Amino acid sequence: MKTLTVDRFSLFDTIESGQTFTWTREGSGYVNADLGQVIYVEQRGDALLYETSSHSVDLCKLFRLEDPLDKIQSEITREGFMKESIAFAPNLRIIRDPLFPCLISFISSIQKNIPAIHTLMNSI
Repeated sequence: MKTLTVDRFSLFDTIESGQTFTWTREGSGYVNADLGQVIYVEQRGDALLYETSSHSVDLCKLFRLEDPLDKIQSEITREGFMKESIAFAPNLRIIRDPLFPCLISFISSIQKNIPAIHTLMNSI
């Protein structure tokens, strides 16, 4: 498996937050087959261990690991209403999902709950 060192990142919080529905829990990590390839990722401390069916995956871009998390969090907590959310999951990142699955999950979220959206996205 390949390794990527990460800082201030929680794979669990990011994937299980309800912002994406194309990742499936598998063993100690997660699998995604919606990016034109199959990706398996797991986190051990400050390392992401991953395997892909292609060499073109950019986990830094996908998980937005280069975004300035401290700056973003300080900006969105200026008014104070996001402090509790950030304290709950301080290392959560916003995933850069492909347009189609993001759009489909958003549209289906109007009438479905998170488990139903996840099931729908896996069936597509």
